[in-house]
Amino acid sequence: GSPTPAEAGTFSDAVSVPVPAGLSGVFNLNNANVVPMDIDGDGRSDMLHMPRVARYEYFTPVRNGDADATRPSQQGWQFAYVDVNLPRDVTDPRIDLGRDGTHIRAFDVNNDHLIDIVRTTGTVMQTWLNLGWLPGGDGRFGSYRYLAGSDSYELSTAPYESCLLHSGTAIDFDDPEVQLADMNGDGIQDIVQMRRGRIRYWPGRGLGLWGVGPSSCDRGEGAGRYVEMTTAPPEINAELSGVYLHDVNHDGASDVVQVRFDEVDVWFNEAGRGFTPRTILSRTPAAPAFAPRVRFVDIDGSGTTDIVFGNAGRYEWVDPMG
Repeated sequence: GSPTPAEAGTFSDAVSVPVPAGLSGVFNLNNANVVPMDIDGDGRSDMLHMPRVARYEYFTPVRNGDADATRPSQQGWQFAYVDVNLPRDVTDPRIDLGRDGTHIRAFDVNNDHLIDIVRTTGTVMQTWLNLGWLPGGDGRFGSYRYLAGSDSYELSTAPYESCLLHSGTAIDFDDPEVQLADMNGDGIQDIVQMRRGRIRYWPGRGLGLWGVGPSSCDRGEGAGRYVEMTTAPPEINAELSGVYLHDVNHDGASDVVQVRFDEVDVWFNEAGRGFTPRTILSRTPAAPAFAPRVRFVDIDGSGTTDIVFGNAGRYEWVDPMG
């Protein structure tokens, strides 16, 4: 007979995915030098392993089973450990995921579907672009320039640098008020500062530049480049506990979602300019603040983001769009 279709919110049994021998201690999300990201743009998450040494590597999932198998458990998935081949005279990109981890974010800066690395410092913003789309750039991060004479690209491990953004105080990824979200729906991640009754954002412009105004921004020029949204939610809690930025209606712009004990509040983003009044979803699964187990994902394949309450042995989800 034909197999029974899976229902939304159901999962298969756990599938074991082997790791190369001797590297199980390295392949650990508690390892500060390991960051999940899609390094090669194939749509699957890799694991960058970048300790502060001269060379680094990444884990990537590869398939080594029956080409016709439809079940993941029969497809022979395993992780390969790939060396990044830096030229002999090139040093590593000076990205310290351990020491500077709280000041670093990994996300797609320029919407090329490759994950880049951005760091806030006391004086500038530093962006290491993922150079995987360039010849010789697999697994490499940094900057590049086009050499017209030879119709080639020169790759560097040096980051792009732009002004340190300001909003009264300097923007720092270590600040819980500073988040990443697409606030204007253009497909590029923006830098957001969220407080009760005030939301400001700096539109992403690619190549490590954020904010309105001139197309370049040198050191000391980072003030006044933000967009201030009108009608920012006044009801969110001051500590931002249970407050998230996610696009729940699939219009491309991130909305404000507040998960309370048994209710969910949503303020819908109006094209990056302001927010609608609060919409309250009542009788939602219990979500005590001391045990945050909430994730945002399209679990039913409807095309809109659901709110998943993940407790051991009992997963529940809410579709804010019904």
